[in-house]
Amino acid sequence: MQVFGLWIFGDIWCAIWLAVDVWTCTASILHLVVISLDRYIAVTHPITYPNIMTTKRAKLLILAAWVLSFVICFPPLVGWNAGEDSGLIELVRIEKNRQKHVSGMIRNSE
Repeated sequence: MQVFGLWIFGDIWCAIWLAVDVWTCTASILHLVVISLDRYIAVTHPITYPNIMTTKRAKLLILAAWVLSFVICFPPLVGWNAGEDSGLIELVRIEKNRQKHVSGMIRNSE
């Protein structure tokens, strides 16, 4: 609903959306790191690569990327190490203010 400049699903769904968005983006970045590590091992150790990178290790690396991305993004989203008014609901307020500012700029330019 970005076209209309409002979020119709409420604060809770907005907070959930922000949390999942940050989590999946972080996981995507970490997957690129895992792919780079895999390719590095394949190039530097071509003979022993099949013994080093087994299917089980590959699955563990993927799982580690998801867990680490959760560990990285979750605490700040719930307000860890922040002031009184923080966490997901504060992120929702910041996003709403940004949307109002952007939609006001668009209306003024027309």
